[in-house]
Amino acid sequence: MNNIASPIADIPGYLSWITLSHQHLGLSRGHRKYLNIEEFVNENGKAMPVHKYPSNLLENRGRANECFYNAFNLVGKTERLVYCEGYAHSGMIPTLHAWAMDEGGYVLDPTWEDQQDCRYFGVAFNYQFVIDTALSRGAYGVIDNMENGFPLLEGIHPRKDYAYAHR
Repeated sequence: MNNIASPIADIPGYLSWITLSHQHLGLSRGHRKYLNIEEFVNENGKAMPVHKYPSNLLENRGRANECFYNAFNLVGKTERLVYCEGYAHSGMIPTLHAWAMDEGGYVLDPTWEDQQDCRYFGVAFNYQFVIDTALSRGAYGVIDNMENGFPLLEGIHPRKDYAYAHR
């Protein structure tokens, strides 16, 4: 058996591996700035640390498999939180996911119960951009926006329009 390190060991490595795999399969970037969602997140995201979910926010936990809605809802209800999307995992394969970030830059995940052992790597978004995207596509989630032709992958929006800017 080979002792090849798993590309899942770190999220940016996994995202690079997926992008390279797509390139080797002959997928074309075409007119897009980013080949795929993984490349967008890898180039624009950052690792985000986790701490214990605050007990005063427990009533805002959402349903499983509804992370984009859950994060949207939590940020909309709670001042000083930022909407984030990217990839996260808890020892399994990283998955496209959404969560909130507090003022200290820590993850608050309203979907996954036990986030202490999870890893998060993603992009913090301007909440007005998130609202506008949800309204225009009729669904929650910003990056995987097939309904509008994947505008973030196209590079249509400058970073200053979609990225959260710390005050």
